[in-house]
Amino acid sequence: MKCWQGKFIVVNILFLLVATAFGQDKTTLRGFTSGHSKNERELEKKFMELPDPGRALSVHKILTTEPHIAGSSADRRTAEYVLQQFLSFGIQAEIETFDAVLSEPSEVKFELLSPVKFSGPTPEYVAEDPISSNRLNPTAFNAYSGSGDAVGPVVYANYGLPADYQFLRCKGISTAGKIVIVRYGACYRGVKARAAEENSAAGLLIYSDPQDDGYHAGDPYPKGPWRPGLRSTAWFSSL
Repeated sequence: MKCWQGKFIVVNILFLLVATAFGQDKTTLRGFTSGHSKNERELEKKFMELPDPGRALSVHKILTTEPHIAGSSADRRTAEYVLQQFLSFGIQAEIETFDAVLSEPSEVKFELLSPVKFSGPTPEYVAEDPISSNRLNPTAFNAYSGSGDAVGPVVYANYGLPADYQFLRCKGISTAGKIVIVRYGACYRGVKARAAEENSAAGLLIYSDPQDDGYHAGDPYPKGPWRPGLRSTAWFSSL
């Protein structure tokens, strides 16, 4: 009987909590008072009425007409276009220039020697998008990685996080002097390079897994926002 009473009390407490939650004023935003919530919702409504999908599409097409790597003349043209847009909106703006050390590769190449031979990288190409065949499209690379050749067996390390290397060590697998291949995502790719270096890898290959960014996640470009399913960008770092 006591056990049943205990359950009854717990059920009543849970019912009270649920009833209290449903009884809250749904118009009140978290972190706002009732009065401020009303003002906030009115401001958000006005803001959401401003964007024009058609204009956003046209601006996006202009910004993606040509590759514009940081520091390039195309990058400057992009900045000047954005500046003119801001000025047309009545926003006081100007371009401020800073000197920065940037790196660009003279060559990016990787080769699979066995069990089959394969050379890459293969540029992304989408037949429906002529921009993808632009000869000025740069080869993907991991900025500031060391120059040189790295040769060695390949070890798969999931997302290349410290925990992934710990898992490999627990399985008796060493990455020292080897090429580590990891999936893009879960963290900034610079962290992946750092973790690979800390685990004595000779090189790092980062690829986009369709599970995270491709046909598995949804419709690929141009039908959807996900990366083309037949070819995928990869970044290579020599460590």
